[in-house]
Parts: sequence; C-alpha cells; structure tokens
Amino acid sequence: MKVTYASLKEYTAALEARGDTEGALKGCMAALTADPADLDIRSILVRLLLARGHRSQAIDVLRASAYLAIRANHPATAMAFIKRLEILGEPTRELWNEMVVRYSADSTLLSDMAPRLAPLPDDTPVDPPAEELDLDALVNAAIDPSRWPAMPQRHLKMVFLSELKERDFMQLAEIIEVSSKASGQFIIQEGHVGDRFYILATGRVMVTRLRDGKQHVLLRLNPGALFGEMAIVHEGIRTASVIAEHPSLLLEFPARAIKVLASRSPSFADALAGFTQRRMLDNLMNTSPIFRPFTREQRTELLRRFIPFKADRGKVIIEEGSDGHGLYLILTGKMAVIKDLGKSTEKMIAELGPSDVFGEISLIKDSPATASVVAIDSGTLLFLPKATFIKLVEVVPQLKSYFDRLSEERLQELESSDSELEEEIILI
Repeated sequence: MKVTYASLKEYTAALEARGDTEGALKGCMAALTADPADLDIRSILVRLLLARGHRSQAIDVLRASAYLAIRANHPATAMAFIKRLEILGEPTRELWNEMVVRYSADSTLLSDMAPRLAPLPDDTPVDPPAEELDLDALVNAAIDPSRWPAMPQRHLKMVFLSELKERDFMQLAEIIEVSSKASGQFIIQEGHVGDRFYILATGRVMVTRLRDGKQHVLLRLNPGALFGEMAIVHEGIRTASVIAEHPSLLLEFPARAIKVLASRSPSFADALAGFTQRRMLDNLMNTSPIFRPFTREQRTELLRRFIPFKADRGKVIIEEGSDGHGLYLILTGKMAVIKDLGKSTEKMIAELGPSDVFGEISLIKDSPATASVVAIDSGTLLFLPKATFIKLVEVVPQLKSYFDRLSEERLQELESSDSELEEEIILI
C-alpha cells in the first residue's frame, strides 16, 4: 500500500516530536529511498542519530548533506549544515572554500536563472516505512553521492552573501550562528526588540500579526528566505512575529557583530549598505500607501523620481514658516514635528518613523509650514519635488484621496493634542 510523500514526511516528523527515534529513523529510510536529496529529512536524520549517540555517523551524514546542498542550489541549507559540523568540532574549511567558489561575488558560476533541485512532489505515491530498521544501510544511503540526481551546472545568487568578495564572505561565515526550532516555536516575537536577522535553511515558517488575541498569518516563507533584516538598521521593536510551522533550521546573523565587521572592512560596509537600502526600498514599496495604487513596475518607476539624501541628527528638514518644496518619505531614522523650534514655547507635536510621509499638507493647502521637522537621529529620506507631487496627485485619484484623508487625520490629531493649539493649523 502506497502513501503520499507529504504524509510520509509528516509522519516521520511527528514520530521524532514524540520521541520515537526508531520509528522516525524508519520514516527517514523510506523518505530517502524515495528522494535521496531531501534536505529536510536529512536534517531530521542528523538529529535522530545524535539523539541516539551515533555521533560519527551523524557527522558523515552532515558532511555529505552539506556537499549535496551546495551543489543542489540550496546554499543556506548547506551553510546551516556546515555550522552544525563546527559545533561538533569538525573541520569545515574545505566546505567553506566550496561555498566561496560557487556563491561569492568572485564566482563565475552564478546566474539569475539557474534551476534549484526541487524535492519530490507532495502527492507522489511512495512506499511506507519498513518493519525493520537497518541503520547502517540508512546512513550509507544518505552519504552515497551515486544516489543523488543530476545537479545544476550554475548557481543562483544568495541574498546579500553573493554580493560579498571571498574575504568578506569568509569573515561573515565566522559570525553566523545556527539554531533549530520545533513546530509552533517563535523565532521573532511581535513587540520584542530585534537584534538579528535570519535566513531559513530548512522547514517552513509563518509571518503573523496579533489581532484580537489571535495570531493571523500574513505569509509563509520557504527555505532560502531572509527575514528580520530591519535589525541591521536599528534594534527596533518587531512589528510582526515569525513562527516555525514545521521543524526548522535557521541561520542567524547578529546585527552587532555585522556592524563590527562593517567597521573593519570598507568593502563589506559598502555591500551591507547597498543591501539594506534595497531591502528597505522593497519594504517601503510593499507597505507605504503611496505606492498601493500602482503595479510593481510602476512602483519602481515612481521610486526613481524620489531623490535620496542623508539627514544627520539635529538637521532641520522643514523650517516653520517656509513654503512647501516637496514630499518627504522616511526610509530610516526618526523625525520630530516641532512647534516654535528654538523658542521658550517650543513643543514637540509628533514623532515620525520609517514609511511615514511628511510635507504633504503644505503642498495640498498651498500654505507655509507652521511647524518644523527635525531629525531625531541620523537617517535616510526620499524627497519628491513639488511639481512632481502635484502632477502625481492630479492624475491618480487614489493618491489624492489618501493625502486628503491623511491631512485631515493629522490636523484632527494636532487640534486635539493640546488645547492651547486648538485654533492653529500645523502644516508640515
């Protein structure tokens, strides 16, 4: 009697979770017989071997699986396996050299179109686990490369890491950490301070947000996905949770260690700056209401019209009494909206952060700003000139509606924030 491959893997994972290592090992044998290249099963197999004290066999399976993952276009999984070998005290230089040759910026094998070795389809009929366990046969099946399918000849670029030269790639490899999460465990928790970002090596995770006391799933991420990267920019509060949906292996990138590395290596710092800016721009396009009416291609074109510039701490972006010059969009950093800046009556009206816009009210009302905007800390802003903004809201009704609504909401908030300001309109 056949079973589906998905049900076989779920059965094996469930047995492991219950502590039935022998049953789970039989499941691994059946799964690797059906698909010798399944990296999720190989990760389970290593855990089971270690749990039963078979350290040398676990190391053999890990090393073979790392080579398999490198060649199969699953570099994040390969890195996780390599880091686990290091935890076990094993030499890994040869494996890291293989990673550099294939995936660093110096590689001649990188391509935007390379295929990735896919797992067996979930609905494939396969044989169920055997009654007897032959552990030696299982380990031999896992380490025998002659059982592996044909491998891709080119390699897909890794997010961020394939922008690094060999030396920077190897230095980053030294500070990467690896962790595993059981089904249902939090990786990132909404409301907590972020101090690292992650790449999913094996398993699957859910991005959720807490609403009405329940976790609502926003999206699911598969191996190779990078998340939590805002921790590189600032150790801010997480705005969503990430939960392991299946047993998952993760690469962790501590933000502080990365910043130290960036301070020592100008080439690494340049690559990191380019990566973080692209990720923030992508996030901005996906979350800011300004871009909502447009397709992705239109969003990219619109974004090109914004002019990026740095704002050092204390810089006055908009001065009270000045005419509106354009729309500002915060990429990083925080801005303060201040009335009577520098006077004895100075008062902070609001604080703005990433994805917030300002300057729109004076543009729409065609009036001077009656409050200043000052950088609380160093950050990056995107500026859209007045003429472009006016033309944009004229031709896109949804944007005009959005800015009209935003203007009214802000004015109402300002009017109710301080009774002394009830008769004044704060325009920024």
